[in-house]
Amino acid sequence: MNKVSFVMINGIDYLISHRILDYVYLIDVDNPNNFLIRKVKKLGTSEYLEVIEDDEYNEALNLFKEKYN
Repeated sequence: MNKVSFVMINGIDYLISHRILDYVYLIDVDNPNNFLIRKVKKLGTSEYLEVIEDDEYNEALNLFKEKYN
């Protein structure tokens, strides 16, 4: 059985839907059209950094597409 994990960011509960390399893909529990991509700050922790750079964001999106298309 897979473990379901959640994280709260700015008062919004997000489901951690996927993790690929250092990226986590988050979906708003109350609004599935709202999603975030974050980068793990330090392995083994639940601290996440915002992916701000366009190149890095695009890299994270491409990793997701490659894995699930």
